[in-house]
Amino acid sequence: LPPQIEEELENYIDESHATALAIIPLEKPKPTPVVKPGGVDAVAVAKAEAAPRATPEPIGAIVAEWFSSSTFDGGKRARLDLVAAHGSVSLANSLEHTGLPLYGVIHLLGKSHVLTTARNLPRTVLAGLATLAAILALVLVPAELRLEAKGTLEPVHRRDVFAQIEGIVEKLEPGMEHGAEVQEAQLLATLRNTEVEVSLTDVLGRKASSEEQLVSTRRSLLEDHKLSADEKARLAGRAAQLQREIESLDEQRKLLEAKRADLKVKSPIDGVIVTWQVRDRLLLRPVEKGQVLMRVADKTGPWELELHMPDDRLGHVNRAYAAARAAGRDLTVDYILATDPGTRHHGVVREIHEQAEVRGDEGNTVLVRVTIDPTRHEKEHLGPGASVTARIACGKRALGYVWFHDVLSFIQTQVLFRLW
Repeated sequence: LPPQIEEELENYIDESHATALAIIPLEKPKPTPVVKPGGVDAVAVAKAEAAPRATPEPIGAIVAEWFSSSTFDGGKRARLDLVAAHGSVSLANSLEHTGLPLYGVIHLLGKSHVLTTARNLPRTVLAGLATLAAILALVLVPAELRLEAKGTLEPVHRRDVFAQIEGIVEKLEPGMEHGAEVQEAQLLATLRNTEVEVSLTDVLGRKASSEEQLVSTRRSLLEDHKLSADEKARLAGRAAQLQREIESLDEQRKLLEAKRADLKVKSPIDGVIVTWQVRDRLLLRPVEKGQVLMRVADKTGPWELELHMPDDRLGHVNRAYAAARAAGRDLTVDYILATDPGTRHHGVVREIHEQAEVRGDEGNTVLVRVTIDPTRHEKEHLGPGASVTARIACGKRALGYVWFHDVLSFIQTQVLFRLW
């Protein structure tokens, strides 16, 4: 025996005080031939008598001890083989039985005799009926499926103010800060672009020089009568060239003046500035063309919700929206504001975007616009960008599906899909 086994075996014998010890391994039994009406199944007999293709699978061992004899003769071996044959069959059947699915639950229920005693049997039956009724209710009772989404409260009339040209924010008009009221086309800020100023100065200088040369050339053509025909032709060509240069420079001047006008940042609509810390964010900072400088919103006009619905719920929303439109009614939404969580408000779905967008931890979401009635809100609760929690009514479904549709969706996508 290996030293490790021999040492442990000696320790065991010392503890048990046995004079003889035998260990018989138990193997998984071979299949038993099946007796059919016409005789023994020959295929089963062949399988049982055939040599094993691999090493038999061990399932246990029998330990036999003797305390009055130290010999291991044939009689003892025969008795052990008989016990091992019966024991291997019993142990294999037991292992197969305990390996059945849900065996632990069935075994626990089987041991719970307290549930089936005469005193507790009515309670057990009542509990079973209640469980059955609950299952039937989950399957048969309809309930409104309301899918939750997070979003923000926004004015419908809002515009971002962009930089029309790159430059440095040289000046912000007095009072231009968060919450300031502005009018359409009102000057908000002034940018500085040195390149535009230098180019405009250069064009104006070249244009003035060309105009002086044109005046001098035309004067020579009109006042100098001693010029030959060739000189007159040359001066006439020179005058025409200067005229074209002046026209080209004038077009350049108009373009540069338009760029210089773009340095004046103006409000696109009437409203209030809703961007926070405008002066700290912009003053003396370089900006690029197309960069958003601030946002102006009309808080006196209509308002809407911008909900970000997870795309795995969009199928229910689209079907409910299509059914509502076909029936000539609105798809209703109930929501609460973070600024007024104790009051529930209602709105209707106005638009569902076609394309999903990735939004940080929320994953893929689809924008849903909801029209609301701002007159039902207190004025101080209407804040652009306020957080909203909304639920879209998506029609009647079984109560169990309404409660556990997220779990069902997880099982379908993460379990069943991987098994098919």
